[in-house]
Parts: sequence; structure tokens; C-alpha cells
Amino acid sequence: MIRANAALARAGREDSDARGMATTVTGLVMTDDIGYLVHVGDSRAYRCRDGVFEQLTVDQSWVQMLLDEGMLDPADASTHPMRNMLMHSLSGALRDPEAVHITPIDLQIGDRWLLATDGLTSYLPRDVISSQVTSVSAPQELANILVDLCWPHSLDNITVLIGDVIDSEAKQQSQFVGAVQGYELRRSRVS
Repeated sequence: MIRANAALARAGREDSDARGMATTVTGLVMTDDIGYLVHVGDSRAYRCRDGVFEQLTVDQSWVQMLLDEGMLDPADASTHPMRNMLMHSLSGALRDPEAVHITPIDLQIGDRWLLATDGLTSYLPRDVISSQVTSVSAPQELANILVDLCWPHSLDNITVLIGDVIDSEAKQQSQFVGAVQGYELRRSRVS
């Protein structure tokens, strides 16, 4: 994260068009028996374990702070004028890496992970996402379906990554797959 943040700072110094750019990061680093969830901003990580779909990250946003403090009704969050205002991101500022949360997390065979930008989670209801995650078995198909369901409604770029935790003794190759759509990438796919 420190190197990524330094690259953003350097890009801003070298290219005036890049000044002020920032990004959110949500990632999962997996070893044989433990994972590390890395998070800054409002992209999200979800895990589906034994049919239970749960969000494991907390948005670092103004609206989330208001919700946490009881100052905003959850029903008003999606239309709040500050709903896209982040408290933390990577932007090249020296203190940005301090806002990155790194959380150790247990991994179990059968877990399914969804990492997604707010282009998906702000425009596709949680129950629709959960239903698709629990019912579509092929990871690439799931990523494509989620993006396709969201695309007509989203005003933002959409990135979706799906990862299944499998037995390392299995003949399958472990992988994360995904789908991306955005302003320049309409109908492009990344896998």
C-alpha cells in the first residue's frame, strides 16, 4: 500500500491531469491457512460461508460515520448528498497508508469471496447480490451476471472479483476471476 500510494503521489507530481486522483482498495491476501483483508475507502469485501452472506469491511465514508453515530437513518443513506464522500482513500498523501485496515481472517474450504467497487454495491441491492452469490456456482459466470445486472443502473465504473477457497490437494487451480465495466471499458471483460 505504501508503494501504491507513493506511485499515486509521483503520478500527481509528474502529470497535472493526475493531480487529485485517488482510489479505494479492497483486497484479500491468501496463504495456506489464513487470509489478510486489506481495505481503505468504500469498495467492499463479502464472504459467503455455509450459505451466510456477510459484509466484512466497513465503508470509510462520511455517510457510514453518520450511520455509526446514529445521526442518519439507514433508509436515507443511499440518497444522502454526502454518500460518495470518502473519509479515507489512497491519494498520494503521506498519511494515507495509515488509514489502510489490514485484518487477519480465517479461511475455510468452501468460502466464496466477493470483492467489489461501489459501482456494484451502490446500485445493486444487497439481497440481489446475495441471491446471485449463493445460487450461481461458476465464479466467472457470477462476476459477469453481477456486472450485467448492475450496468444499466450504475453511474460509476464496476469492478467485481470472485474467489472460491478450495482444497489445495484438489486438481483445480485456485484463482480469482472478475468482470469490469466502466466509462472506457464498456463491455470489456477481465479474467
